[in-house]
Amino acid sequence: MNGKVVRAVELTRVLHVPALRSNLLSCLYLARNKGINITISAHSIDFKCKGTLLFMATIHSNNSAELNGSTVTSETAFSVSTLPVDLSLWHRRFIHHNYADVKSMISKDLVSGLKLESTQPL
Repeated sequence: MNGKVVRAVELTRVLHVPALRSNLLSCLYLARNKGINITISAHSIDFKCKGTLLFMATIHSNNSAELNGSTVTSETAFSVSTLPVDLSLWHRRFIHHNYADVKSMISKDLVSGLKLESTQPL
């Protein structure tokens, strides 16, 4: 940020919608539920927590904004796990959603990037 390398910011409680061409971020959710202070100026948006700048977004001429930084791909993010990528792990990643629905998402290929490395049967 501003030419400096800063720590990574992890966004949680996100939904992946392959049909969208861009990702959406709820500023209201961050402000109300996460205590993030959001300052919007003519060309940028600052996201701060307790006075510390967490991340920024650039505002484009078409009034859309884009977070500054890069995205870690799901393959890279999943590779840092020390746990086996099995049904139990996906159950935990989906905030303990019921196993039957997690199995259904996998078998129907409803979530892109959701892969099992375990040989356990579904």
